[in-house]
Amino acid sequence: MSNIRRPRGFIGNVLTLMTGTTIAQSLGIVTAPILSRLYNPEDYGVFAIYISMMTILGVIVCWRYETGIVLPEKDEDGVSLLILSLFFCLSMSGLVLILMVWLGDSIANVLGTPQLKPWLLLMPISLVLWGLYQSFNYWSTRRKYFSSLAITNISQSVTTQSYQIIMGNFLTSGLKGLLGGYILGQFLASTLLMLQILKKDLKYILNYLNFRRIISIGYKYRALPQYMLQTSLLNSISSNALPFLLSYFSSPFWAGMVMFAQKIIQTPVNFIVNSLWQVTHARLGTINPEDKKAFFAKIHRFVAYFYAFPLVSCAFFSNLSVNIFGNNWENLAQILPSICVMIYINAVSNSTSYFAAFGYYQAEAYANIALVITRVTAIIIGSMYFDAYEVVNIYAYCSALVYLSINLFWAIKLEKIAEFFLGNLLSSIAISIILNLLAKLIMLNLGLIPGIIMVLLLGLLYYFFAWKKMSSILIG
Repeated sequence: MSNIRRPRGFIGNVLTLMTGTTIAQSLGIVTAPILSRLYNPEDYGVFAIYISMMTILGVIVCWRYETGIVLPEKDEDGVSLLILSLFFCLSMSGLVLILMVWLGDSIANVLGTPQLKPWLLLMPISLVLWGLYQSFNYWSTRRKYFSSLAITNISQSVTTQSYQIIMGNFLTSGLKGLLGGYILGQFLASTLLMLQILKKDLKYILNYLNFRRIISIGYKYRALPQYMLQTSLLNSISSNALPFLLSYFSSPFWAGMVMFAQKIIQTPVNFIVNSLWQVTHARLGTINPEDKKAFFAKIHRFVAYFYAFPLVSCAFFSNLSVNIFGNNWENLAQILPSICVMIYINAVSNSTSYFAAFGYYQAEAYANIALVITRVTAIIIGSMYFDAYEVVNIYAYCSALVYLSINLFWAIKLEKIAEFFLGNLLSSIAISIILNLLAKLIMLNLGLIPGIIMVLLLGLLYYFFAWKKMSSILIG
């Protein structure tokens, strides 16, 4: 089976995935000023609750067996993990259907979002589509079908954005447009990826439908549901609890503000980081142990420099959100700077956080427990004494401190403390702040258009000089 693989270079695989995800996320960013005028923050808030609930349940829907598909040396073992993932996906989605029929109304009422009630019955469908996509996504990563992943990412984005824009002009209920477009995009991406995989590998997969072997492999990789499931669930809860808590303590309005900020900033950042993670994860088994420290140092340097300037720019010029997204989103400027800080530190931290690959399950569990406790505590205590936007800022800065601690953990493990914090983080941030201060001064004295032009020119200058440090990832 391995003979029919067509391996590509590391950077070629990264660029293939990054091209697809960049195009897909660029569409989301380009259409954001249109969607922000079609849907209000409350619409996005209810939408955020649905997505957050689905994301949390999505972590457990395949029992994390999908993440193990890339690990076995033999492809037939990968097939067994794929079948296990699909089995648990369907089984768990069935259980969720029962729960939503039984408790759906109560969940919607507790969160103060009665308009969500009928949509919760579609949660099992979303989970099936999520599980299918994740399972075949990891199989594609194992087989290095990165072009297939790029195509599905673009297709999903085009479908979702188009539907949401068209329906936003005709529907009185914003939720129908937002959620309808999301589920339709899910369906297209999952179906398209599944058909591409089955076209290439169906005969091979069918040859290894052996019940005993599947049970044996499931037992061999039992650490995935025993350990990784718990840590992944904690991580997902900590990342997705904010919309629930904001809606409960305040209103869906601020949940919508946070989701929109993540849509325009965190989503494109995460997709590119995840593309790098997927290709790196598939390559880990081929790297000599003595070369791993240098390899991860290159990835850390690349992510630190790649994201510093645009995220610092977003923080510096957050006051322009009204001009870009409309009057309904004027409060966005109150939370964008802190969100940018959190997203940047998170991206840099995630660039080297391969806990499962190194067997650091306990360390990952502690990190996720700390993140959950910190975030929930920040929101609950903050809601007692501060306004909603201040609660979001407290949440973001506290999260950034935890991510910084995780980054320190890996800097110690890889013996790269000085390089990680001085050579990468501080230097890239300092340079970005100086350049954006210059652009801010020009904007204040000469006006909006000259300021924007200066940001673009200084950005090009930044990447020109940073390229030498970033391009080290291309070597080898």
